[in-house]
Amino acid sequence: MFEQDAINSEAQLRKIIPNYPSVMEKRIKTELDAVSLEIIEHSSLLVLAYAPKDNQANETVPGSDDKGINIIAVDKLELLGDKRIAITLDESYGLSGKPLRLSLYFLIAGIGHGLRINGDAYKKDGRYVLDIDYLYLHCARAAARAELWSQLAALAPSSAAKEQESSISESLGKASYALLKTSCIQGKLELSPRGDKPGFIQYLNENTLFIPERPGNKVAVSLRNVLSNPHMQLLIIIPGCSRLLRVSAEAEISIASELLQNSRVNSKPAKLGLLLRHCTFKWVYSPDLEVLKEKLYREGIPQPQLRSFAKAFNEHISGTGLKAKLTEVVVAGVIKKDMRSLY
Repeated sequence: MFEQDAINSEAQLRKIIPNYPSVMEKRIKTELDAVSLEIIEHSSLLVLAYAPKDNQANETVPGSDDKGINIIAVDKLELLGDKRIAITLDESYGLSGKPLRLSLYFLIAGIGHGLRINGDAYKKDGRYVLDIDYLYLHCARAAARAELWSQLAALAPSSAAKEQESSISESLGKASYALLKTSCIQGKLELSPRGDKPGFIQYLNENTLFIPERPGNKVAVSLRNVLSNPHMQLLIIIPGCSRLLRVSAEAEISIASELLQNSRVNSKPAKLGLLLRHCTFKWVYSPDLEVLKEKLYREGIPQPQLRSFAKAFNEHISGTGLKAKLTEVVVAGVIKKDMRSLY
C-alpha cells in the first residue's frame, strides 16, 4: 500500500519543493557567533542525537543543557560528564581517536526558533569534546504550528503511572511537536523540528505512521537524507507527559493522495509527507523535561529578552556591520511573510 506513490529522487522532490534561494547557504556557520551564544545561554532544553562515525546506530536523548555544555572555543564545545551525558555517550566510542557524530538542538522556553550544532565528539580526560562542523538557526514555524509552549504550559506534568496507561495511538493524538533525526549516507546527522496541530502524526497501524510535510526553508535536508538513508528517529513531546516517545523507523517520501488529504489544515492538504514503516516505540524519561513542564505550568510562559528571530537570522548571515543594517528590513519582511504562511 502507498508504494507507487513514493518519491525516489531529488529531481522528483524538487518538482514539488522548488530549490532554496542561495542566501540560505549563508546561514551555515562553522563557528559560534553572538546569536548562537545567546541561544545556548538561555536554552531550556537540549536534545542530543548521536551515532558512531562508522555506522548508523541511532540514539536521540532529551535533557537540559544546564551545566552540560562548556564553551571552550568558537569551534569547540565540552560535554560535561553529568548523568545525562554519561548515559548518552557510549563509553566504547570517542576512545583511540574513534569519534561520535553528534547533532545538538537547543530550545528556549517561550521562543519558537532554535539552534542546531553538528560535529564529531572525542573523549578527552574523561570528558567529550565536540569539534563543531557546522551550525545554523531553525525558524519558528514548527513551534508556531504546534503552539509548543502554550501546549506545554497548559497541562500539569503527569505521573509515570498515568503515562504508561496511554496507548501509542492515544499519545500520538495529543502530540504536536517532535524532533526528526536523519542522516545522510556518509553518516552526518541532522535534527530538525516538526510541529503541527495535535495528532498531526497519523497512526496508520501498529508499525506505520505518516507525518505531513509543511512549508519550510526549502533546503529539505531531512527529506534529502531519507532519499539516501531511510533509517530515522522521532523524539516526540507529549503535552503533560514527562516521558517522550522515541520512534525508530524506516522512512520514505510519500505523495499518496489519501494520506495527504487526511492532513488538511484550513482546507490545505500537505504536498508530501514521510511514511514511516517498521516502527518501534520506546518511552524515554526526562527529568529535565519534567522540571521544565512543571515550571511552565506553575509560572507560565517566560518572556526572555532576546533578539527577534528576524534580527538574529539577519546578524547570523550578514554580521552586524553596514550590510546587516541594509538587509535587516528585507529579512524581517521575508520572515513575517513566512510566519503568515504556515500551511
